Amino acid sequence: MTNQELQDKLEKAQIQITELEQKLVSRKKSENTYRSIIDISPVPYALNDEQQNIIHVNTAFINTFGYDLSDIPTLNDWWPKAYPDQEYRQWVHDTWQQHLNKSELESKPFEPFEVKVCCKDGTVKSVMAGAASLSGISEGIHLVTLFDMTETKQTEAQLNQTITLLENVINSTPDLIVVKNKKLQTILCNEVCAKAVGKSREDMYGHTDIENGWDPELVKGNPDKGIRGFMHDDLDALSGLYVHNPHDRANVAGKVRVFDTHKIPLKDTKGEILGVLGIARDVTERHEAEIKLQESETRFRSIVEDIENIAIQGYDKDHRVIVWNRASEKLYGYSQNEALGQSLEDLIIPDEMREIVTSSVNQWIEKDIPIPASELILRNKAGELVSVYSSHTMQKMADGSVELYCLDINTSELKQTQKELHRVNTELGATLRAIPDLLFEVDEEGRYLNIWARDEELLAVQKKELIGSTINEKLPEEAARISMQALKQAAKIGHSQGHVISLPLASGNHWFELSIALKSVEDGLKHFIVISRDITERIHTEEQLRRSQKMDALGKLTGGIAHDFNNMLGVILGYAELLQGKVTNDPQLSRYVGEIRVAGNRSKSLTSKLLAFSRKQPSELKSHNINNILNSNQHMLEKTLTAKIKLILDQDEDLWSVCIDDEMLSDAILNISINSMHAMPEGGRLVISTKNKAITEEESQQLSISAGDYIKLSFTDTGTGLLPEIKEKIFEPFFTTKGDAGTGLGMSQVYGFVKQSKGDIQVFSEPGKGTQIVIYLPRYIKDGNDDSDVIKQDKIPAPSKNETILVVDDEPALRDLAEEILNLQNYQVLSAESGSEALKILNKNDIDLMITDVIMPGMDGYQLASEVKFHYPNIKIIMASGYSDEASREGVDTPEYQQLQKPYRSADLLKNIRDLLDE
Repeated sequence: MTNQELQDKLEKAQIQITELEQKLVSRKKSENTYRSIIDISPVPYALNDEQQNIIHVNTAFINTFGYDLSDIPTLNDWWPKAYPDQEYRQWVHDTWQQHLNKSELESKPFEPFEVKVCCKDGTVKSVMAGAASLSGISEGIHLVTLFDMTETKQTEAQLNQTITLLENVINSTPDLIVVKNKKLQTILCNEVCAKAVGKSREDMYGHTDIENGWDPELVKGNPDKGIRGFMHDDLDALSGLYVHNPHDRANVAGKVRVFDTHKIPLKDTKGEILGVLGIARDVTERHEAEIKLQESETRFRSIVEDIENIAIQGYDKDHRVIVWNRASEKLYGYSQNEALGQSLEDLIIPDEMREIVTSSVNQWIEKDIPIPASELILRNKAGELVSVYSSHTMQKMADGSVELYCLDINTSELKQTQKELHRVNTELGATLRAIPDLLFEVDEEGRYLNIWARDEELLAVQKKELIGSTINEKLPEEAARISMQALKQAAKIGHSQGHVISLPLASGNHWFELSIALKSVEDGLKHFIVISRDITERIHTEEQLRRSQKMDALGKLTGGIAHDFNNMLGVILGYAELLQGKVTNDPQLSRYVGEIRVAGNRSKSLTSKLLAFSRKQPSELKSHNINNILNSNQHMLEKTLTAKIKLILDQDEDLWSVCIDDEMLSDAILNISINSMHAMPEGGRLVISTKNKAITEEESQQLSISAGDYIKLSFTDTGTGLLPEIKEKIFEPFFTTKGDAGTGLGMSQVYGFVKQSKGDIQVFSEPGKGTQIVIYLPRYIKDGNDDSDVIKQDKIPAPSKNETILVVDDEPALRDLAEEILNLQNYQVLSAESGSEALKILNKNDIDLMITDVIMPGMDGYQLASEVKFHYPNIKIIMASGYSDEASREGVDTPEYQQLQKPYRSADLLKNIRDLLDE
């Protein structure tokens, strides 16, 4: 090659280099311009070159995914970070390549597809991925778009969930629900509404009521028939009114039914009305029942008014006239306007009968003792006496009020009205049979003439058994004697009440109260109406009440004695404790003092039993499973019962918990078991069972507890059983059948424990058939805040820090003891015998802490503490008592104070004081 040729080639090469440099400069300018555009875009973008390098990501990309260019310089860095799951990553890569190849081969835009990208912080975002070639701007460069759809997806999911919920709500209601636009076309309805016209919901949308199959007359209305159409209610709602139509008619499945309809205007956020919401409830049956009731009332009033020969009057609870038919006007001479609102006694009752009539009516209203039908001599408007046969009935209204109706027949016209009288007697018999009591008609010899009862089957049996027989032939001797005595009394004064007889029935012994009224004299014999009311339940209730009142009275007596005894024990034990420390160098005196303390503590145990019976003893209440207590005591019980008696524990495995004092329950179990052992001198079996028991309202009426969940703890032995007079007294303090071997406090302690635990106890026993004692204790549901058991240990109390203490107690000896104990610890001590004296001392002295007895005459400890807290809020307060009178303070707000149980030890007193002062 010549030099010239070489020179030509070099010149051409130089020209080509210059052209390439110009193209690179132009390309660089285009890329920079494009980058500046995508950098301000809110959509995440990335630029890739043909060597799989990521040459640029915009700010939106970094903010969305957390990766900058240093994290993902190449696609090989991007794939594993954005798609950490290998299988998913492969799918994204393959799909991406397929879409890219298709776009390039077919010269079509890249088809976006949805992927999930793992961000730098580990979160995952839903992204719509797309790409575009920038060949027109820069060769080999691809613009990748990753549009974040996460919030859109979440919004769609929430919207779908809301729509589904709304669908479920409107479709689950039995009411018809429909939404119409301003053109009164259905745009939404529930399944019930669509079903009413036999269409699908979709078929109803966009159509009016008539197009949807509703009766055109009911839609448009018909004034001649009194029909207000759906359309008028809709238009009123579109004008902004709230429309309520309680008797809206609609054709449903070919039948016209009645709906209680509400039409409500639907408004947008600006208050503009968009359409109308309709809600309709099918009330056809209720509407028909109301019509029938109105018809029945009209028919009743018509019947009452139209009866010509029977004077019917109605009276309210105040004996004032509310019904007075035309026959009453004719019989008594008063017009309806004159009679209405007037008193029965003022209108037609002679003066000599006023008292007995008023009493009889009041007894019927208040005690449900009916007035028997009888012949009466009444008075008309002219003051003339009128002879009537009068029968009565009482109607109890739903609101608790009563109405009394009298049916009077003029007996002077009896022969002319026999047919009508027979009809009235038939109605009267039906009325009497409706009365829940048994009614008898007997003569003065006690012969049964007729019977009325609500139970037709019972009535048939009773008639067959009794009619024609006498009381003396059918009743036990004592019951017959009382019944005949009541008949004799009724024969003399016209009536008899309050006689009670006892009859042995298949279900047990029952008591009946007799009310007898003289009916008439026929065939020379007086006839009587006898009302026999079963008062067995009332007798049992009264018996239970008397027993409860007796036990409460004994409880108050023993509680009061124990309270005073506790105070004296406090003095004895307190001074004995102080004396113990003074005679340590004299063994004999120390032994004497020790014996005094032993005797005092034994007396303290006796007092505890008395307080347990009276339910005044403070208890350590905790949640326990009775099975656990029985299991822990089983060995001790077996040893106590000896080998002659087999102990069987029948326990419910899933037994509920109770909140009780476990030591008191253990004592109760032991006391009952020992009593069972004494009842089985020749040996036998004692079964202790536990069972969960839900007490119903009906069962609770037989017990002194309310309905609810209880644990039933029962003791069943095969012993000698109890005589009735013994069974009635077993819970009384100091009552024992063991002579000198018993204290008579065991079962009284059991009774007190059960009542204090808000339970009840029953005894079932017959001589020779063993005894069963059943205890019901309320179920306890743990609330998660139960305190764990704390082991209390004595600490050496610190001496006084120059504090002043006020001791308030109405017992001088206890005040002196407390002063002695506190003075030995260098406290400044003031004392008062009453709340009023304490307040005077507080008014003149600076007090750091007050110790007050709870039970004091006049102002008690809680009242005093309340006054002190109000006027001297910085004073610490300790309440001291061995007598917990919770019942007397029920419903009274008593704030929590530091409690100190009497009789207390000096160490306990000093520790409580020091702990409270050092808070």
